[in-house]
Amino acid sequence: MRHTMFQKRKIFDSIGPEKRTVWGPILPILAIVFLFIGQMATIVPAVETGLMAEEDFEKYPNIIYMLFVPFSAIILITMLWVRFFEGRTQASIGAAFSSNSFRDFRLGYGYGLFMAFIIVCGIWGLGGYERENNAAFELSDSIPLVILLFGFLVQAGAEEYLFRGWLFSRLAERYSVFVGIVGNAVIFALIHLPIVDFSNTSILMLVLSISMSLLFSIFLSLIVLKQKSIWGAVAWHAAWNWLFINMFGLATTGTELGLNPMIADLKAVETAPVWLTGGLIGPEESILTVIMLVVGSILIAKKKIFK
Repeated sequence: MRHTMFQKRKIFDSIGPEKRTVWGPILPILAIVFLFIGQMATIVPAVETGLMAEEDFEKYPNIIYMLFVPFSAIILITMLWVRFFEGRTQASIGAAFSSNSFRDFRLGYGYGLFMAFIIVCGIWGLGGYERENNAAFELSDSIPLVILLFGFLVQAGAEEYLFRGWLFSRLAERYSVFVGIVGNAVIFALIHLPIVDFSNTSILMLVLSISMSLLFSIFLSLIVLKQKSIWGAVAWHAAWNWLFINMFGLATTGTELGLNPMIADLKAVETAPVWLTGGLIGPEESILTVIMLVVGSILIAKKKIFK
């Protein structure tokens, strides 16, 4: 893998060249444009028609709309670009189905649940979390959890389709695999910067936040590179996001829904360091997550996981 990292390379098996191409440096800008159009075309009408208020976007049940509709629009926009502008198939961005797709998806979802679970238990074991609510989980509580399971699949699918499928592969073909990994990681980190409260964030937490976003993307790019499809990355990403909220009642990328979780309703201990708990953003901002993603990336590179 080392000698090919700095060479131009097709990440996915596909037939034929692009009918049309754009200047290479425009590719990251296009990714942001696709994301922006997909969100604005679906969020602005919802606000203007009074369907939901801006401050209630990340509250249940509004979060259902926010997960399904804007991210479906992003998938559609990227799909139309690939088909009609580039003149290429979905296989060219790793989104075609094959005999290995279900295996890749199952493997990714399992690793996503396992790694997120280990991080939460690690923070909990180190005294970073405590129980907030001891209410018993009831059958009715499972309804929003099931809906969110599919919602996070759509959300993760859109981000993987756009960043690890389209942007990663196009940069790798145009420049090199290394540029593809770094390029999509930088753009992915930039679009997640708005969740950071710069006025109340220390330099350490800002570094942790940016490091996590970069490592998160690099880890997912390595999964895609390994499996030659986006399905394992989609599943891992969706499972990761789903577990924090629905199993432990913790925030996922700053989103906390207040639902009754399946395992334990946890909250950060007030005296615990933010670098351990992740603060308001959730476990993703913990130093344990950074360590986990570094270790995971090394294990993929050494072919120890996602075999």
